[in-house]
Amino acid sequence: MKPKSKSLFHFTKDPTVLRAILAEGFWPRYSLEDFRWQTMGPNDHDFAAFPMVCFCDIPLSRIDEHVGFYGSYGLGLSREWGISAGLNPVQYIAGPNSVTSALVLLADVSRKHQDDQAATAAFLLHHVAGFMKPITGQMSVQGSLKDKDFYQESEWRFVPNGANIPQFLSRAQFDDRSLLNEMHQRSKAQAMLKFSPADIRYIFVSTDHEIPDMIDFIQNGLPAYAEADRKIMMSRVTSLETVEGDW
Repeated sequence: MKPKSKSLFHFTKDPTVLRAILAEGFWPRYSLEDFRWQTMGPNDHDFAAFPMVCFCDIPLSRIDEHVGFYGSYGLGLSREWGISAGLNPVQYIAGPNSVTSALVLLADVSRKHQDDQAATAAFLLHHVAGFMKPITGQMSVQGSLKDKDFYQESEWRFVPNGANIPQFLSRAQFDDRSLLNEMHQRSKAQAMLKFSPADIRYIFVSTDHEIPDMIDFIQNGLPAYAEADRKIMMSRVTSLETVEGDW
């Protein structure tokens, strides 16, 4: 059994979201991240939200727990696409250690200076922080915090860099529904993550009986794609019901 998949998978609970991804690309949305592994002063936040799209490279033979949590509709795209699009594996933080201390020191140095170099350093640190996660912690699920073993997720991320959207939101800003919706609309307008049909390795639906509907959607609901591209996409459709039979 291979420890990692050659494909990068993204799953959702909603087939409508999957269809939107096929039609428009991935929409980076702010995700509330557990930052209690760091202690960077009283003005910092235990949680911060970064705009992102998340993937995993868990082999299909071990994907059942992942899809049980995130949903059974999704895409598998080539790792080569992911690298060229700017995705990167998450850096998992084990807790207070030399890595944490170095990050805290870098942040402290950037705060104590007010020149352009310090501003650049702070911008870069914030971007790198968007790719960091504790090995265990809590995540926001429908407004509630749930315990999660993040290290098992083998996560890759796309975090927009340079788009005209905030690098991160505080917990209070994230909880402001009006502000959050405004930032999501801005990220949709300026930071969509695109792919081509040739990048797709899998299009997953939950059950076999949903395959014809997905085929019909690709054939008739994606007029922006050439016929040859739609045929490629149709050939990638499978169900997790079928895949589960080979686990």
